[in-house]
Amino acid sequence: ALSIVLTLSTTLFGVVATPVLVSLLLGSSVPVDAPSVLRSTATLVLAPLLGGLGFVSACPRPAAAIAPACPAAAVVATLCLVAGGAANAAGLTVGAHAAGAWKAHAGVIITPLVACAAAARISSACGLSGVAVRTVAIETLVKSPTVAYVLAITHFGAAAAVPPAVAMVWLLALRA
Repeated sequence: ALSIVLTLSTTLFGVVATPVLVSLLLGSSVPVDAPSVLRSTATLVLAPLLGGLGFVSACPRPAAAIAPACPAAAVVATLCLVAGGAANAAGLTVGAHAAGAWKAHAGVIITPLVACAAAARISSACGLSGVAVRTVAIETLVKSPTVAYVLAITHFGAAAAVPPAVAMVWLLALRA
């Protein structure tokens, strides 16, 4: 449940935070069609969540029967998403056309590690217990870039989708 709350809240917060941070840090603006991004987020995060909860409530026996297969299915789905995102961004992240791509690779490795450490310290400073601190830190470390990739490619174009596509590959290795 905490994972879902963190994913949903950070995605919704990103709709507001991204334009503000770009303006503050880069001195430029990024137009964000907030209603479209929110609709996409609802489709990507809320619809599957509510569908799964509805299925478990309406059909508890079949849900219990397929539950043991869900982790393996999630691994296969993740691998398909990573392969698709990496393939779509390959031309921009490797080879002669990607001279500065190492920056994206370095950024997507360093950023989650720094964010994990910061999340642990902030959670601890806020008085959370050891298990909650570890949960927040781990969720921050392994934050799925898949939603970011889909939102970026849908609403901002292929170039904006490169960092989350690279992150999907590297974070898969970090999670292992």
